[in-house]
Amino acid sequence: EKFKQLFNLITHNTNYSIVLIGSSKDQILCENIIDRRLPDNVKKTQSDPERIFNLAGKTDLVELSYVISRAKAIVSNDSSPIHFASAHNIPTVMIYGATIPDFGYSTLADKYFFSEVKDLPCRPCGIHGGKVCPEKHFKCMEYQDIELMFKELLILAQ
Repeated sequence: EKFKQLFNLITHNTNYSIVLIGSSKDQILCENIIDRRLPDNVKKTQSDPERIFNLAGKTDLVELSYVISRAKAIVSNDSSPIHFASAHNIPTVMIYGATIPDFGYSTLADKYFFSEVKDLPCRPCGIHGGKVCPEKHFKCMEYQDIELMFKELLILAQ
């Protein structure tokens, strides 16, 4: 849900192109993010399809590395795209949920912002996060500050 909110801020307030990446398992999720960027009562238009790309499941690792190398900035949770962005020194907004920067999986890019919900007693709950919250609340993601992420993304992408 938070990625959808950030996607909305980017598409409605900038002229940035957006490339959604992930595995083939992420294709439907990425399509849902694109489809839900407009409120239900607003008709979808074809005004900006040329700047929104869903490459989930459509790239191999070499192609993914190339795509990321061409980015002004990247927004990602602590997963492999962060490492590709680091290799190319791409400004990074890195979202930490269940994990923490102290685990050492963070970006090596010169310009970065860590988005995390600090002071949650349940964090970290695992070395790699997970699809199920042991506490059944996912506050580590639900309380992410999307407005701050967007503000920092604009600064990093300059």
